[in-house]
Amino acid sequence: PDRLTYFLCRRRPDHNNGQHFLVPEIADCLETPQLTKEARSKLQQLSNTLFEDLAMDVYDEVDRREIEAIWLANPTSMEHSSVPFLPVNPDLSTMRNQGRQKLARFSPREFASLVIDILTDAKRRQSPAERLSVRPSLKDTSDDEPLYDSVASDEDYATAEQIAALVAQNLKGGEKSVAAPVPTASRAEVTPSVEEELRSRLSASQLRIVQLAAEVHRLNLKVEEMTRENQELRTAVQHNSMAVTSETETEPVLDVRTLPQRPVSMYETRESLRAQAALSGAMPQSEEVVRRTDQVTKRIQELWATMQSPDTRHAFVPCAERIRVAVAELTAIFPQVQLFLERQ
Repeated sequence: PDRLTYFLCRRRPDHNNGQHFLVPEIADCLETPQLTKEARSKLQQLSNTLFEDLAMDVYDEVDRREIEAIWLANPTSMEHSSVPFLPVNPDLSTMRNQGRQKLARFSPREFASLVIDILTDAKRRQSPAERLSVRPSLKDTSDDEPLYDSVASDEDYATAEQIAALVAQNLKGGEKSVAAPVPTASRAEVTPSVEEELRSRLSASQLRIVQLAAEVHRLNLKVEEMTRENQELRTAVQHNSMAVTSETETEPVLDVRTLPQRPVSMYETRESLRAQAALSGAMPQSEEVVRRTDQVTKRIQELWATMQSPDTRHAFVPCAERIRVAVAELTAIFPQVQLFLERQ
């Protein structure tokens, strides 16, 4: 308490003469606000543990304010003067750290009033006259009575929520009422129209997800079907090529110079040779087919990954468009093969 007393009036109590507390009078330096009576009543209801925590926080704030005043008074140390509030202590709870930092928002008048209230209540708690209102004489006591006076338990004091209300009241001393925690029952309830709208949006989103999942499944089946058809076409082309090659090798080789010449308009190519030329010119390489098939699979996987994240649902249409383009590019490499199969 000596440190807090010196912060207020630059004096210290005379412990040698039995003066252990020196509380400045309110009328001497500050005007007593009418709204602080309720806050002082709640301060008196705090348990000793909570009161000690509050006193230590105020003690740290006193140090911070005095150090800040020294820095501001020294022009050479202006770069170190930016300490707006107490730093976060990792050993303390979040609620207490917030209360410690809110002490910096007190004006000098409000903070001095809080320090005086803490000194007054500390003196009351340490005073024997406050502990024992009436001390019975020895002759009036009996052996059946307890030797010690009853001590209030922690349940008889204020809770942590009341401490937060106390800090808020000191911070807003100029207001008409103390800011108390808002009860759960007084919170704004969701109207039926808003709830119905939210439900309809949720249903629409779920329906859209189901539709997109079905579309992805259909595209997967389409890719599997196209891959299977591609394999079948590749096998059929290989068999036809082998058959045409064997047929060409068994035919006798004729000398063109010994054959009678005919006009070009009367020259007719063999159907098998025409088919072979069509096949050899239309069938792409296997690496190209695999690359385009992998591209389709990659686009489908992108759509599936987009569906897993609710924040990227706006990208469904671009992903589906990329899938359509990839499928079109895959089918575009087989136009003459499809024409040949239709003629067969």
